[in-house]
Amino acid sequence: ADSASALTSVPYAVMKAGLIRFTQALANELGPYNINANCVCPGIVYTDAWQHGAKHRVENTPAYKGMQPREWFVDFMAGKYPELGPLTPLRREQTVEDMGRTVAFLVSDDAKNITGQKIYVDGGKYKN
Repeated sequence: ADSASALTSVPYAVMKAGLIRFTQALANELGPYNINANCVCPGIVYTDAWQHGAKHRVENTPAYKGMQPREWFVDFMAGKYPELGPLTPLRREQTVEDMGRTVAFLVSDDAKNITGQKIYVDGGKYKN
């Protein structure tokens, strides 16, 4: 299986759902103590898993031979391979910095009334 299918496996999906529900339960339990609990749901970040998948793709797909895995990934996220389809409406990858900025917002006074939420930082892949 490639990285995309491996990251949508049943155990992974169950783990994500559990973390989201756990966050909601924490918000209920900790709210009376003025503690917020939120969950940041990352989109497609160039992790080791995606790097491995991109490497596999460029090594085993004749059309991508000679490309660097990172180059293939950036093009993939930009929607340059219609046969694979764009993964996000914004057609760009997400970064650890994107996640960090979201967390910085959530711990700021600007987010003092946000709790029990799942915040997708995923280029528009999922919609609430």
